[in-house]
Amino acid sequence: MPHISPTTTTNIFVHGASGRMGREVLALIENDSALTLAGATPGEWPESLAADVVVDFSLPAALPALLQQCVQRRLPLVSGTTGYDEQAVEKLRAAAEQIPVLWAANFSLGVAVLQQALRLCAAALPSDWDVSLIDTHHQHKLDAPSGTARALAATVDEQRGGRSGAKAVQIVSTRVGEVIGDHQVCFAGPGECLELTHRADQRSLFAAGALHAAR
Repeated sequence: MPHISPTTTTNIFVHGASGRMGREVLALIENDSALTLAGATPGEWPESLAADVVVDFSLPAALPALLQQCVQRRLPLVSGTTGYDEQAVEKLRAAAEQIPVLWAANFSLGVAVLQQALRLCAAALPSDWDVSLIDTHHQHKLDAPSGTARALAATVDEQRGGRSGAKAVQIVSTRVGEVIGDHQVCFAGPGECLELTHRADQRSLFAAGALHAAR
C-alpha cells in the first residue's frame, strides 16, 4: 500500500451524495483535513470542476452519465455502487482504458480477508460439499443478492470451477430492519459444517475504505 503524506490534500467530488453511503462520505470528508469537498450530486455537474477524483455511491441507472462525465473530464473514479449487470461492468472496463477506475462491491478490510479465506476453504474442502451464503441487509437495500454476496459467491465458484462434482453457491437474501450488512458462508459436508461470517456494524467503514482508495 503506498504511503500517503498527511500534507497532501485530495479534492473529492461525491456522486450520489444524498444516499446513505453518500452522506457517510460527506461526513468523513468534512472531518478530515487531508480531504476537500470539490462538489457533489444530485444536481448539475459544474462546468469547471477542480477535483482529483470522483467517489460514487449511487444507483446502476446513473452509470452511463457518470462515466461520460468522468471520461470527458479525465477524472479518476472510485465506485462502490452495486447491482450492476454484466453490460454495466463492461462499460466500467471500457472506461478503465481511458481513466483510472476502481470499482468494488465492498470496501471493508474484513471482507477482503474473508475472500482470501474463502479461496483457501474452497481449494481445501471437497468440491461436492454444499456451500450456502446468507446475505442480510436493511429493508431499504434495492439489490438482492447484494454486490458483496455476488462477489463472495464468485470467489468460491471460481476456486472450485472445473473440479468434478463442484456445486454452485446457494445464496439466500433477506432484507430486514436496519441491518448494515451481514454475510455468512457455510461449507457443509457429511457430519460437519464450516461457517465464516462477516458483520458490518458501521456504514462509515465502507466510506472510509472508498476515500482511502481515492487518496
